[in-house]
Amino acid sequence: MSAKERLLLFALLLVAMLLLPIAVKASTEDEIVREHIAKIEKKQTKILFSPFVSFTLGSVSPDRYDYFAEQMNSAVSRSGGGETISTFGSISAIDVGFGIVHGGGQLTFAFSWWGRSGSANTGDFTVLQDFGSGTATLENFEFTSQIRVYGVYVDYQYFLVNAPKPHESHRGLALRAGAGAGYFGARWYLWDGFGGYRQDTGEYYELDGHLSGSSGGYHLGVGIEYPLWKGLVIATDARYQWLEFDRLSKAVDATMDLYLIDADTGGPIKVDMTGPRINFVLKTYFAI
Repeated sequence: MSAKERLLLFALLLVAMLLLPIAVKASTEDEIVREHIAKIEKKQTKILFSPFVSFTLGSVSPDRYDYFAEQMNSAVSRSGGGETISTFGSISAIDVGFGIVHGGGQLTFAFSWWGRSGSANTGDFTVLQDFGSGTATLENFEFTSQIRVYGVYVDYQYFLVNAPKPHESHRGLALRAGAGAGYFGARWYLWDGFGGYRQDTGEYYELDGHLSGSSGGYHLGVGIEYPLWKGLVIATDARYQWLEFDRLSKAVDATMDLYLIDADTGGPIKVDMTGPRINFVLKTYFAI
């Protein structure tokens, strides 16, 4: 190797030695930046929890229940006038639960407890039809017919505007929309002495307790929410819920149930609780 070649090789090695720390430093800085971005993204992907309580008002049209009430009012008269059994067209409920917010959507789990719908009219009554056995007079009697609903449901809504994020205060009016489904039970409380005759034997059975049943239901809805004070958020949801109970009954023994018969179909009276709902919600958000 000539002196010129050795000089060129030495120059190349010198340049490489000078550039190596710069390349290592650049690589280290890139790693630091990537780690910093990863930490920020990790913080941003934290899950938000949202406990809440809500009060619900709704409208229903329980047609077959209305039919039952009309039949009772034609069979029993109340002294001084007035209905024996009153129909109903509205419901109220309290819901409690929590939501999980992640990726712009909110998954909610909740328990719903409805107030009793129906009537408990007290007075003196004359029974005009008693299965062919004549009439009877009931003094200071309470003709109760009330239905209570309870259940659990899940709901998923996507934030269309201003989805809440971890480590940020609520940024103003938020808009969301979605759907949900649940499983509900119902209890039908009827007056003391309520009962009926078994069709095949003619034996009379008296209700001890209440009629009960269960059904699945689902809903569609939209909601808005707005920051109120010190982390509290107020919200309103408008929904339409589909919910019908095909059979409310009471097991008398292992082979027979007691239930109200629909004269048109011959089967149990169906109670339809389908209708619009509006929820007034108080909630908060916190990250974990």
